[in-house]
Amino acid sequence: MSDAELPRHTRPRAYAASELFLDMLYAVRSRAGDMDLETLLVFLIVNEASMRPLLVGPGAKLEFVNDPAPPPEARGAISRIGIADKAMLARETVRRKVNQLIEAGLFQERRDGEVQAVPRLGEALFQQIGDECYEAVRRYHLRLIELGQAGVAGPSCKD
Repeated sequence: MSDAELPRHTRPRAYAASELFLDMLYAVRSRAGDMDLETLLVFLIVNEASMRPLLVGPGAKLEFVNDPAPPPEARGAISRIGIADKAMLARETVRRKVNQLIEAGLFQERRDGEVQAVPRLGEALFQQIGDECYEAVRRYHLRLIELGQAGVAGPSCKD
């Protein structure tokens, strides 16, 4: 063993985080198996950008939280350059992936060139993915406790 020891929380958190990521990846990939990992990353970035204005910040449009298809002007959008920056992917790769997702009916392009996700949360498939990801987070929390950690809601989860 080396002279320096890891903080007690490091390995349990890393292990539980690996389980969480794999669980969430499985939840999505098991229902969208034809989507490669780069396409999935682009899909998630655009979905997050599309939902953000509905849920986060002082101007959140909470009146649309239960609406299966909020109007385009209520949803957010992101540029291809913004996607490339967040994904750390080449711009040409992002351009191709975005165009594929537009053709597949999962994205729409706005007049300003930014893209946003087509609302699909009203479909059972997408609700199941969200529910499975929620369960994965719950398992993550329980795994941390099992490994002697405070869990994600514990008082010392910032250390």
